Amino acid sequence: MADELVSLREYARRRGVSAMAVSKAAKAGRITLEGGKVNVTTADRDWPANTNPGQLALNRPPIGPSTEANGGAADPGEGLEVGEIAETDPEKKAAIEALGSRTQYGAARATREMYLSRLAEIDYKKQTGELIAAEAVRIAAFNAARTARDSLLSMPDRLAPVLAGEADQFEVHRIMSEEIRRVCNDIANAKPV
Repeated sequence: MADELVSLREYARRRGVSAMAVSKAAKAGRITLEGGKVNVTTADRDWPANTNPGQLALNRPPIGPSTEANGGAADPGEGLEVGEIAETDPEKKAAIEALGSRTQYGAARATREMYLSRLAEIDYKKQTGELIAAEAVRIAAFNAARTARDSLLSMPDRLAPVLAGEADQFEVHRIMSEEIRRVCNDIANAKPV
């Protein structure tokens, strides 16, 4: 049986793509022409194998002679497992395997786009000042804690001479409370370095 030769436009119609896409595929060598015509059998085999899976339309399967002969009716091989399809039609098995690789490519691309979107969101939040670097926060927290510790540890040295001369316990309490309040206010009002 001779292979069917059709025009670029007819092959594009059967494939569900534009005539320009078929022309580009022929120029790129993804499908071969025979006397300016497309060999349907060869092109159907070469098209998915030589085309970037991201460019293939998942929802537009090629309309081949078998589909047209059935008047667009369901194929007898539909509903069978891949192994059963291999026994009935090896071309359909290849098409199903190609669909699986396209689905994997689509999932990988969706994952990539999700992470790129997240990175863009992080960059936006950094630029608007909503996010800051974790290391800067660690350094600022360390410096604030160090300042608080130093202020608290120096209180006895500052208060000892004043409190030594006081006999009234209420006055000692007031002096200590004022100093603690002053240190707490200094800590609260400290600007991050």
